[in-house]
Amino acid sequence: MGDTVDLKSVKWLRPGQSVTLPANSHHYVRTRGRTLVEVSAVGPFVVTYVNGKDDPRVKAK
Repeated sequence: MGDTVDLKSVKWLRPGQSVTLPANSHHYVRTRGRTLVEVSAVGPFVVTYVNGKDDPRVKAK
């Protein structure tokens, strides 16, 4: 969790494991190989990039 990637503090999950994150927490995801990520939320869910340049929905000018 945090605003920047810190590979020393990464918590690796095995297939079938899950994690619960607090609302509005900054976090990042890193995967190896083919990966399916399932997100469940109560109420509105939105993805907001800490660094807007990383957002693939924004086209470079």
